[in-house]
Amino acid sequence: MRKTRDYWVMICSMAWVAFVLICLRFTFVANFGDITKIFVEEMVLLISVFVLNVLFLKQKVTWRIKSSFKETLLIMIPVFFFFMIDILVSSGHALLDILKAGGISVIVALFEEYYFRGIIFSKINFYLNEGKAAYAGRIKACLYSGLIFGGFHFINLFHQSFYITTLQVIHPLFGLAEGFDTTVER
Repeated sequence: MRKTRDYWVMICSMAWVAFVLICLRFTFVANFGDITKIFVEEMVLLISVFVLNVLFLKQKVTWRIKSSFKETLLIMIPVFFFFMIDILVSSGHALLDILKAGGISVIVALFEEYYFRGIIFSKINFYLNEGKAAYAGRIKACLYSGLIFGGFHFINLFHQSFYITTLQVIHPLFGLAEGFDTTVER
């Protein structure tokens, strides 16, 4: 009974996210600049999904980094290096716009990781494995949550080409090889 309720709550939360995104695209936010529009959308989504999780889903989400500081630094140095090259090459961009874009990247990642990996993946993984840490169940949960995550990118057809949107829809399926925390928590 609880499993069915949780599935319905997850489906309703996905419908809520889609509804909020569509409503925000056609309301006062539509008059904002691109960066501000994305920031407002992602903040509204992050806050609303957090509240939905606290009130209904009650999925424990942990924010653990499995890599060491040295490994993280080895990843961040090239990213920072290319970011600095982009700043130097694209002198037409104001520093404020570059900082806004960096902030947007962080807030988008927070929402997507919290909702799709923290809540959706964890719930699906829990019910597919019935509370046990089984490898096959994790692969299925990763595939299902990747399909849901990719499908949500179709909302981008409102403001970008079909080609770019298709790449965003397909990309999460390649995330199967990513190393992420697969602990089953209730």
